[in-house]
Amino acid sequence: MTNYTNIAGDMTPRELLAGLWILPGEDGWPSKFSSHSYVFEGAEQTILVDPGCSTHEAVLRHFFEGRRAPDMIIVTHEHWDHVCAADYFPHAVKAASPAAVSALNEQDPARVGHVRRGESYMSTFDRTLHDKEVFNLGGVSLEVILTPGHSAGSLCLYERERGVLVTGDTLFCPPYFSVIAEGGSRGEHVKSLEKLAELECRMILPGHGKLALDVSTCQDTMQASLGRGRGEL
Repeated sequence: MTNYTNIAGDMTPRELLAGLWILPGEDGWPSKFSSHSYVFEGAEQTILVDPGCSTHEAVLRHFFEGRRAPDMIIVTHEHWDHVCAADYFPHAVKAASPAAVSALNEQDPARVGHVRRGESYMSTFDRTLHDKEVFNLGGVSLEVILTPGHSAGSLCLYERERGVLVTGDTLFCPPYFSVIAEGGSRGEHVKSLEKLAELECRMILPGHGKLALDVSTCQDTMQASLGRGRGEL
């Protein structure tokens, strides 16, 4: 049975698994809206995934008050609603895929989209991530999976041991085919979904909307999203 977890309207951070938090986004939809943020806390490092846009800074500030600040920020792709609040953590290493690093450091208005939304950021992304690269945070390992399609710079993060997949805007719950943005490719997106469908997942954590928090729902989401991408559904 497909069962999605709806967090709409609840901006309260919640711990999904030990050391794995979601800081729900969506504030200000549709004029200004932030992605969800995810925090992975290991014994040695903390990684913040997708800090969101400026409307999300208050959520980040409240969550990290009295906690270890993120050592690294990873963005799942180059779009403004996942990125701009990175400025709140000036000492964190900023990381993204090669295509996203290029777009972000060039402040490309077409690919990042921040200008038309009245957003800005000063962060430089100084760490380029590569496919199958693994980060060991101390008891938690995150694998980078490059998934171009929605944008040229899209990636996902996979915690293999617990079956956790953070998908950004590559895969949503319930499944629908992502908008192909500037620099993206429908063909590449389908290839990326095929890559993700090979993974064993117990959680799918997208950049917006609902979550899939059980094996059956994850499997249904993967297959339905891939079927839509291939034009089968």
